[in-house]
Amino acid sequence: MRIACPNCSAHFDVPDDAIPEEGRKLRCSQCQHKWHQLPIAENNELAFEDETGELPDPLETETELTGNIPIPSSEEIIETSRKRRLNLPWVPITIFAVLVLAISAGLNWRIEAVKQYPPIAIVYDAIGLHVPVKGENLVLKNIGAWRNNEQFMEILLVQGEIYNPTEMVQAVPIIQGTEIDATGRELQTEFFTPEAKTLLPDETIKFEFQKPFPDENTVKLLVTFSNQDRGGDSGY
Repeated sequence: MRIACPNCSAHFDVPDDAIPEEGRKLRCSQCQHKWHQLPIAENNELAFEDETGELPDPLETETELTGNIPIPSSEEIIETSRKRRLNLPWVPITIFAVLVLAISAGLNWRIEAVKQYPPIAIVYDAIGLHVPVKGENLVLKNIGAWRNNEQFMEILLVQGEIYNPTEMVQAVPIIQGTEIDATGRELQTEFFTPEAKTLLPDETIKFEFQKPFPDENTVKLLVTFSNQDRGGDSGY
């Protein structure tokens, strides 16, 4: 008996008794197609039942599936979109953006930041971003302060020395004296410009200034170099 694959038309010779009256399932060795083969009819035509006929119509199946899926309304779509926007991690994103801006501002304006608050220069030095500070290469030493009464007026007398330990000529900045009370609160600040504008290597100069009407709560005087610019006076 000669049969043919209904899919690729490949022909095969099989024994006559290999196909019973009720037929049997065959598989093409060429294209792997499966079908139900019936015995050859008397008119010598090939008879078969293609298994693909048992498969459901894909269009009908898709129609049934799509018909069971509820279509959301426009209001539901808008609400879902709004919820997705609200579910974004806005707080971490905002905090990260603020930190980036703060770090950027701190790097770009560090010179101004040190002018406003000189102790912050230590932080920049720790991260390798040194910011020059007026008087950083000079040494204030032998500082003393006394209260005196002159012509019925109380004054605060401040004396000390400025030393240049480097091998280079250093500019002498303005000196500032800040009165501090027992709680550590800053009360008043007085500025004094030394006569010498520069110091030679290994040179020491003395300075003295008076602060009239010091605060009665002053218990300590903090003497440092100021970031203020000097006037047009000339040094050596």
